Amino acid sequence: MDATRQYLLTLTKQAIWQEEPSTPPEHLDWEKLFCEAGVGNILSVLVPCIQKIPVDLQPVQLSMLFEESENLKKRRRRDYDMLQRIFGEADNRDIQIVLFKGPVFAHLYPDYDLRYYDDFDLLVSPEELDMTVELLESFGFEMKRHASKQYVYCFRKEKYSDIELYTKLWENVSPKTEKQLSTLGLDDEAAFVNTTACGMIVTTLGYEQHLIYQMHHIAKLLLF
Repeated sequence: MDATRQYLLTLTKQAIWQEEPSTPPEHLDWEKLFCEAGVGNILSVLVPCIQKIPVDLQPVQLSMLFEESENLKKRRRRDYDMLQRIFGEADNRDIQIVLFKGPVFAHLYPDYDLRYYDDFDLLVSPEELDMTVELLESFGFEMKRHASKQYVYCFRKEKYSDIELYTKLWENVSPKTEKQLSTLGLDDEAAFVNTTACGMIVTTLGYEQHLIYQMHHIAKLLLF
């Protein structure tokens, strides 16, 4: 492994554990480091750590990256505010929305801005799908049918992260596999948990159910 990638891994570890950054190696290729960090979507994680490096060793691109990181944080706050408003209106309409993955896991990080995400995953019962679609549309979100999948409906709104609305936790699987997975009862309402995630009051999957689902999700990504 070359020095730049080795330092990227070291810096990432130090950023996550909030440790003091080590001195960068001489002739470090910052352009390459930023490029690979960008591909891995971890630039926002690294910026606060890089800022602690002695000024004479900081990359010239740091001010630009800091601005980008701050903009990302503002977008996340905007996303969370929107979600909280959606959940509040769902309560008014007697719709149960279950938030899973994303912010629920981000809340476990030392700083929830360390958790990267592309979208928000929401689960509703099939019987409440139409009401939830109307709810999201009332907030300006539009269903993108070309981006939707089996049991998963994608919604987009400019300047906000996408919302993926699930009616079942398992998408694009065979009927036999779906039947087997459904026996796990991961979407059992009796196991749902009310908690706080990233400053929001939410309902999410039970602890064991969430763990099993995430293990399956990771395995699916690795194997397929």
